[in-house]
Amino acid sequence: MKTKKILLIVLAVSFSVLSFSRTEEKKEVTKEYDKTAQVNKQTTLEIHNKYGKIDVKNWEKNEVQIHVTVKVTGNKIKDAQSYFDRTHIVFKDSVGLVYAKTTIDKEKSFFNWFEQIEKGSFEVNYEIFAPVYIKLNLHNKYGDIFLNEVHGYTQIFLKYGSLNANNLFFPAEKPLSTINIKYGNATIDNGRKLVLNTKYSNIEIQKVTALIAISKYCNYKIRTVSFAVCDSKYDNYKIANIKSLKFTGAYETLKIDTLSFGLNLDMDYGSATVLHLLSTTKSVAVESDYTNIKLNVSRKMSFTLDGNFDYTDFSSPYGFSTFWTKIDDQQTKTKGFCGQKDAESHFSFDCDYGDVKIKNFD
Repeated sequence: MKTKKILLIVLAVSFSVLSFSRTEEKKEVTKEYDKTAQVNKQTTLEIHNKYGKIDVKNWEKNEVQIHVTVKVTGNKIKDAQSYFDRTHIVFKDSVGLVYAKTTIDKEKSFFNWFEQIEKGSFEVNYEIFAPVYIKLNLHNKYGDIFLNEVHGYTQIFLKYGSLNANNLFFPAEKPLSTINIKYGNATIDNGRKLVLNTKYSNIEIQKVTALIAISKYCNYKIRTVSFAVCDSKYDNYKIANIKSLKFTGAYETLKIDTLSFGLNLDMDYGSATVLHLLSTTKSVAVESDYTNIKLNVSRKMSFTLDGNFDYTDFSSPYGFSTFWTKIDDQQTKTKGFCGQKDAESHFSFDCDYGDVKIKNFD
């Protein structure tokens, strides 16, 4: 019995030592590439990468510095050199263009390589220093993009990764800069004029002057925006503060905390809620099918209203008076006002199958 106990103790200690040894065997090997080029305001920096990050930092020099690190980590790396041999960084430098691309030989896929690494990873990371005026054309797949401040014309194509940006002050003139994201995320602190084309993504924006968003199966969370135009399908939009919004969509949810100037909705099979529609609002125009609309207006607000409601329940706010109302079967047409009869603000509704509720929030 004692012999068995001793044997078990020895085996347990041996297993612990082996486990510790396996942890200690984890290694990291890297290979680095560098490129420096002179640039001006007409220069475009174009990067194509996969399996890693693109980090663009700012400096005041009229040059771009690109530092690429290919990194392999794992407990057991059978042949790290094979990773480096199959991974290539292609640099090109011509008039008006600085170019870098990550290429991986097709003889053996990335996932087959991964079998050689135990509990490991493979990354290709770009660290870039550039002036704020540089034009950007960035492509990244299975990795993130970090931007500090950008003033130049920009095109971003991101798939299976996250965009993190501090200040995006793109030019206002056409062609407009565009951010394209699929199966990813974006966090933007401050923007001047943003055009986003997104699918299956989560977008968070703190502040932007003007926004154009074309989205599908996305979640948008916006803190402050002056003007926005959105084309939405199967999305969820939450906006804290906005002046004017034009929103077209189907199968979507829209929730606004505060709106202060104009609202134009064309929605099918969705819902829209404005918690605080301020008295400074000049126009509300709604066309909807199978959609529930809830607008909370200030008691101080005066507006006129034209409504055409088919199979739609309409609830008016306190103080609403009608010029005339016509009810024919399930169709209701009404014309009225709230406050002053000749108010500058005007509400119009053309709604089929849904609810339209206008209430007071104060």
